[in-house]
Amino acid sequence: MTIETDPLFVLIPEENAAADKLDNFIADALYRADIWDSWSASDGVEFCRVVERNPTCVRLSGRIWEISSQTVHTFWLDLERDVGRPEEVNWTLYFDIIPGAWSPRRISTIAEVIDVPEQAEWRVALKGAAMVQAATLVVESVYAIPVEPGEDAL
Repeated sequence: MTIETDPLFVLIPEENAAADKLDNFIADALYRADIWDSWSASDGVEFCRVVERNPTCVRLSGRIWEISSQTVHTFWLDLERDVGRPEEVNWTLYFDIIPGAWSPRRISTIAEVIDVPEQAEWRVALKGAAMVQAATLVVESVYAIPVEPGEDAL
């Protein structure tokens, strides 16, 4: 498997390139979980940071635009290689930080500074599995998981 076709790395945007595969993956997961009304509700990934990248795990944080509300949402995406099925990736998506006492400016930069998703409180958390199809990672399953307030919340 090459980096371009490895299911674990296929969503990582190339430097100075649009994050279309990542954008489509997140939008599809949110649509399948009935968070967004359409798989095309995204207006693109505004920012993406690779927090961790190793042979078994990729962790990304970033911001994605929602078309209908013209709102930018923070996300955290964990991708983990399935030991029993190397062509499959298990994923966890944390989406939309709950503002709490944070200022809008602080929320707008949180994707750039957190090291683990537990450093924020999230409105939505989803898990699932994905497989590579036509050189991109495609959501195969999705289900909601309880969102617990992070002990490390900033």
